[in-house]
Amino acid sequence: MGTAERAQRRQVVARAHERTRWRRGDFTHQCRRRIANHVDLIAVEDWPVNRMVQNHWLAKCMHDGASSQCASLLSSQAAWAARKDVAVNPAYTSQECSQGGHRATDLTLADRTHTCTGCGVVLDHAHTARLNILRVGQHALASA
Repeated sequence: MGTAERAQRRQVVARAHERTRWRRGDFTHQCRRRIANHVDLIAVEDWPVNRMVQNHWLAKCMHDGASSQCASLLSSQAAWAARKDVAVNPAYTSQECSQGGHRATDLTLADRTHTCTGCGVVLDHAHTARLNILRVGQHALASA
């Protein structure tokens, strides 16, 4: 199956990958713990990760970030810390204005700012999405 030197090199590489996995796991655990300790409501987008990894452009990023595992563990951390968590449908969260609710249909992923045609507010589209996700999460929690 190869030489002893090759086996030794494989062990070195395996150890490096293992340490990287531990560091990522530790970092995500610390972030989840910090979030669960400091906020009362955790609203996350409910992305269909199993369909997204079928796209070869997204698969490596989704697996590297352990997206579905991170979301499920965040939910369990929230339950352990007696916090509320809700999964939100991600449809149109970055296209709707967080102030007036008007939807911009001409936005692309390259557009970093969202200028509302209805109320004129200018926000970063990621910030707009966060505000919309929080609003939808609060609404879903209130209606439940």
